[in-house]
Amino acid sequence: MPKTKIVENEPISENEDLCSKYWCDNGDRWDFFTMITGLLLLIMGLCCSTIEVGYIIYTYRIQCYCVGLWCSAGFLLIGTLAMGLYHYESVPSASLMLFCVMCDLLFGIVMPLIAIAFTIKCGKLNVFYYPITMICILVGLISIVHIFFVTRELLKLRRQFYREG
Repeated sequence: MPKTKIVENEPISENEDLCSKYWCDNGDRWDFFTMITGLLLLIMGLCCSTIEVGYIIYTYRIQCYCVGLWCSAGFLLIGTLAMGLYHYESVPSASLMLFCVMCDLLFGIVMPLIAIAFTIKCGKLNVFYYPITMICILVGLISIVHIFFVTRELLKLRRQFYREG
């Protein structure tokens, strides 16, 4: 997604019109930060599921409420949404951006806090769960930063909407 730009109500020259139509952004079609955020969340989700599945295969039993699997599902969801949100060639709808913020809050902050509580309790019995705890902390921090930037874009859209009206 291109970064939202506040525009004035001035006539647009022909070059600017062509630039906005064909995307004059030096070939960068994605916001680099959000693309990296989505990739990191996807990688962390895969790490959590790999740790949990490896532990299940190693011990032949399920422990700690399969915290690695449900965390990885949430991380993969918000990573996919982050990548999909900024794959647009124009500014996505505000409702989609708001949905991503809500998913970041739920699956990137609330769910990792619950998972941290479980993994600290289970980590006393088995050290395999400490990496999941560290991944949950990192995902929480990344989600906070992502929420900040998406909210900033939403506020720019709101300002633009009221400026036109």
